[in-house]
Amino acid sequence: MDVYHGEKSAEFFWNDFVPKFYPKLMTSLEQEDKVKAMTEVIDSEFKVYLDTLHKLLNEKADKKFLTSDSVTIYDICLGGAMTNMFLNPKNPFIQLWQAHYDKNASDLVKKYTDDFKTEFADYLSTRFEADK
Repeated sequence: MDVYHGEKSAEFFWNDFVPKFYPKLMTSLEQEDKVKAMTEVIDSEFKVYLDTLHKLLNEKADKKFLTSDSVTIYDICLGGAMTNMFLNPKNPFIQLWQAHYDKNASDLVKKYTDDFKTEFADYLSTRFEADK
């Protein structure tokens, strides 16, 4: 069941969330239009993402991560997206993502994100961060 739960989590991210998010991220809009597009995605799709992540974590509330007390590939998928894309300090839209995360992420999602950051502290402190 843990593999099923992990696969369900990854499927949600790659097949439900990413197709709604990436097209707007990858377009070559003018900056003003990008801000508008990102705001729309964050206000609608990121809210769903945070709510769904909460539900997925709550299904295994006795575990530190998605399927166990250790990081799995599924955590690298979802936790990595949270730290490398949405909440990356060099993300040009960090203020939009961070404000929405701070306001709408449940305590469970915030704990998961913090636990993931702790596990990957060495990487996160030395990772390459592209300029804005």
